[in-house]
Amino acid sequence: MAEEITILSVPPDAAEHAKRFGAKYDSKNGSWFVVGPVPRELLNYIPRPKNQRFQEVSPRCPLCGSPTRKLVNSAGNPFWACVTYFKVGCPGVVDYLDYLDALEPLAKVGKFLPKLAGSLFGPSEPPPDNNAKAPHPLKQRWQGIVQEAGAVIGDDKQAVRWLYQPKVAFNNKTPLEMCGTEAGCDAVLKMLRDVWT
Repeated sequence: MAEEITILSVPPDAAEHAKRFGAKYDSKNGSWFVVGPVPRELLNYIPRPKNQRFQEVSPRCPLCGSPTRKLVNSAGNPFWACVTYFKVGCPGVVDYLDYLDALEPLAKVGKFLPKLAGSLFGPSEPPPDNNAKAPHPLKQRWQGIVQEAGAVIGDDKQAVRWLYQPKVAFNNKTPLEMCGTEAGCDAVLKMLRDVWT
């Protein structure tokens, strides 16, 4: 079995440091890489995906109409808060899932996964023509995970939030991202049961 290769993003002034801890340079394509597990000293050179997937436009405060800014509460859930809160005490808040719902309405938790996760999960209803692709082999697993999340957590919005939030145990991937393989689906179900039951 071939060892895993991890591509690194090493700045020019850190080349010696990267070399010292086992990174290799491929002069053909101009990239640094490590074969096998990445040493702890090189973890900062692993490129990180961008967190923000679309341009967010802050909504207006529902109470006073002022602009809002995005904050994160102590539970790690984002929300939009009125910018005038500290000046005049306006308590206007827009829940982040309500904000997303206004941009593209969310289906209930039992249906949202095929709708929102795009090409990975496919359409919720198969196309009517005969040339339609067969459904993804994991589609039933995903539907089971979504139904279990809704049942175990007991709140649609909280279930959606849980499925979309990165988890440290998944190396900062979301449960949705983990559901691309059977093993990932098993890991998501295990975490869901361990945390919520």
